[in-house]
Amino acid sequence: MNKTARNILIVGSIVFFLGGIGFYVYSNVKMAMKFCYKISGLKITPVTSGKFNLLLEAKIKNRSDFSVKLKSYKFNIWINEILVATVNQNLTQTIQNLAVSTLNIPVSIEISKLGAVKFNQIHTLALLMFTQPDKFIVRTEGVVSGEVQGVTVKDFPIDISMNYNEITAPSTDDDICKNFK
Repeated sequence: MNKTARNILIVGSIVFFLGGIGFYVYSNVKMAMKFCYKISGLKITPVTSGKFNLLLEAKIKNRSDFSVKLKSYKFNIWINEILVATVNQNLTQTIQNLAVSTLNIPVSIEISKLGAVKFNQIHTLALLMFTQPDKFIVRTEGVVSGEVQGVTVKDFPIDISMNYNEITAPSTDDDICKNFK
């Protein structure tokens, strides 16, 4: 093998190796952006000081080889198409690679800002949650921002709608991705 052929082989091997690594990183970053999620819990605390608090628990399944670092989220929280709160939070939370992680979303609703009509609607909805839980729909719609392997992702859209029966039903980590491709 002459020197030119050897150099071409070495350069070709290096390019092929770097291309393979690049493709691996690209495909995993893309896969990390296709994580699955579901609302897995809803806790309501008693009314105190003119407001009540909800804690939404979301399960997030990361199907890639890379962890995802969440840096912020902004969500509108709807109950049966009634906007009850907007949540905007900066945080640092890691969604582990090839695993399911939990994201707790605290929601504080000030009753005085709802107005009488909305408060009556929400009161009716609260009763609906216990009498017809399949008709009590919680929707979390908004964006998350974060980072995957140094690649910043801003305003990744999230939109989850589930009824109270679905939220409180026992499920496995495999159930999280049943509605995702």
